[in-house]
Amino acid sequence: MSARAIAFLLVLVPGALAQPVAVPRITPDGGSFASAELVEIQNLNSAGTIFFSVDGSDPRTPFGTVAQTARSYSDPLSINRSTHVPARVKSGTNWSDVVSAAFSMEHDFS
Repeated sequence: MSARAIAFLLVLVPGALAQPVAVPRITPDGGSFASAELVEIQNLNSAGTIFFSVDGSDPRTPFGTVAQTARSYSDPLSINRSTHVPARVKSGTNWSDVVSAAFSMEHDFS
């Protein structure tokens, strides 16, 4: 690919030259639980906002915007049902990769 083509692509791709955004840390990182579980999501970057969902959908749309189902993280989540929690950090116009944790509610059938 020519230098001119690369320069053109860098103009078209938002954030192509931007610093990478680190993925958030979800604690605990998934697993089974018998009662409500408190889940924390930590931003490992010096800036940015954590977005997550509890329905398993990506908090970022394919167009790079915040998804309608996404929530901004501020306090620990109380998880009381089986679910999949994906999360990303948005810093300016740049997003981290997605990280996720799956939680399953144990059922007592005795």
